[in-house]
Amino acid sequence: MIKTSPVKRILMYLFTCVVVFVLTTFFLADKTYFWVINILIFSVCFLFIVFEKDSIIVCDQNGCTVKEKRFWQSSGESYSFRWNEVSETEYYADTDTSRAFYVEINSVKRKILTSNFSFDDTDYFIETVNQATPHLPYIWERNEGVVASAFEARRYTKVGR
Repeated sequence: MIKTSPVKRILMYLFTCVVVFVLTTFFLADKTYFWVINILIFSVCFLFIVFEKDSIIVCDQNGCTVKEKRFWQSSGESYSFRWNEVSETEYYADTDTSRAFYVEINSVKRKILTSNFSFDDTDYFIETVNQATPHLPYIWERNEGVVASAFEARRYTKVGR
C-alpha cells in the first residue's frame, strides 16, 4: 500500500501563513495594506488546505485500486484496474518537485503517482509495474552511475525487455 499524507503539506501552508504574518509585521505594520496582504495569504493557504488530496494505492498481483479524496471528505473517487488491461505506461520527471507516472487503461490515461508521493514509494510502484506488466515490450529502469544530483538518479528510462 502506498499512501500520501497531506498533513505535512497542510503544516507547510500554515507555516507559510505564520512567516508572512511575522515578516509583514516587521516591515509593513504601519502600512494600510498590512491586513489585506495577511488576509489574502491566509485565504490562499486555506483554499490549498480545503482542496488538498489524500491518495491511497493498493496493488496486488492482479491489479491496483486507487482511492483519492479531499482531506475533509469521508469518501472520494475510487477506481481499479487489472494489470492485463494496462496498454501503456509513462513516467515524467522535469524537476525534483515535478514527477508523474501515468498508466493507460482501455485508452484512458490516468495519473497514478505525483510528486506528493515519496521517492521510495515511486521506486516501489515502478518496480511493481515492471514485474506485473510482462505483456508490455519495455520496463522502466532507474538511472544509475555517477550523476549530477540525487534527483538525476531518480529519473527512469524506458528500455526494452
